[in-house]
Amino acid sequence: MEKKTTDSVFTRSFSALLVAGLLAKDTELLVLSDDDLQKFFKKIGRYLLLEQDTRGYVQEKGWAHSIAHGADLAATTIKHPKFDLQYAPSILHALKLVTWKETVFVNDEEERLINIVDALLLQNYSEEALIEFVEQAFDKFEMHLLTQGYNEHFFSGRTCTLNFMKTLYFSLKMNNKAPQLQNTIYGQVAKWLKLGN
Repeated sequence: MEKKTTDSVFTRSFSALLVAGLLAKDTELLVLSDDDLQKFFKKIGRYLLLEQDTRGYVQEKGWAHSIAHGADLAATTIKHPKFDLQYAPSILHALKLVTWKETVFVNDEEERLINIVDALLLQNYSEEALIEFVEQAFDKFEMHLLTQGYNEHFFSGRTCTLNFMKTLYFSLKMNNKAPQLQNTIYGQVAKWLKLGN
């Protein structure tokens, strides 16, 4: 497997951004074939799931920002008129695990990641399914503690997940969206913040 931090991240990251731009244009023109789109939609969750280089700004080289660009790609894909919501669970699975890459995001990646949930809500994706996603994200805390205990990976995953969920909560609240989802996030964040003190 490739090292986590090599210059190849720039190729992957900006390729994701390029594909997002092409998909956004195809949203208007609808020239891409259904077969090609369906093959792509099936794989869209894999980028965030497999990307290991989580650097934002790289000194003397510029922005890598692979997680942010992967989030942009996923959100743009979901907004495509031919996107089938049957592929949403694999994207949400990747989103659930992206906060467990043994790092804490420091370049506003959460602001880009929440656009995935926003895009799903715009496509009338089930609020109940999003509540289940949130509950599973917090279940990962319990599972990690049971299998590995308190370690550095737990604390980075916990912090990163909480930051994502707090960002999502305030975005939903300020835009008056998904009140049940808001309540679930609030309850889980409150519980884990209390346990952390």
